[in-house]
Amino acid sequence: MATMSGPDFHDKHPHAHLVIGEYDRAWVINPETEQTRLGLLMRLAKAIDVTGDYTMTDKVAEGIIQVSFATAEDASGFAYAVQAKPSTSDPGQASKTAFDYDRAAYDKIRRALV
Repeated sequence: MATMSGPDFHDKHPHAHLVIGEYDRAWVINPETEQTRLGLLMRLAKAIDVTGDYTMTDKVAEGIIQVSFATAEDASGFAYAVQAKPSTSDPGQASKTAFDYDRAAYDKIRRALV
């Protein structure tokens, strides 16, 4: 597995499989006692043994974390782990799923990674 920068990933994999986590921007994470939303999802990707290339971006202004995978298998496994549901793909995307990344989802992922 290789974590890549967004531009490098999209140059290499222009038709990626996308998993979107939507969160309320008012939800504050205490960095002294909690892992960031993005950091927790990075730990999850490692825990489920993502085998292909992927990239993650926290688009704070939009309240979403965008996770792009090179393979359908990795995207499917990650989507299953976060309980993402199919969503309408944009042109150029191989697939798209989305999930509500609220406090309950964050805590469930965190507990599963202990």
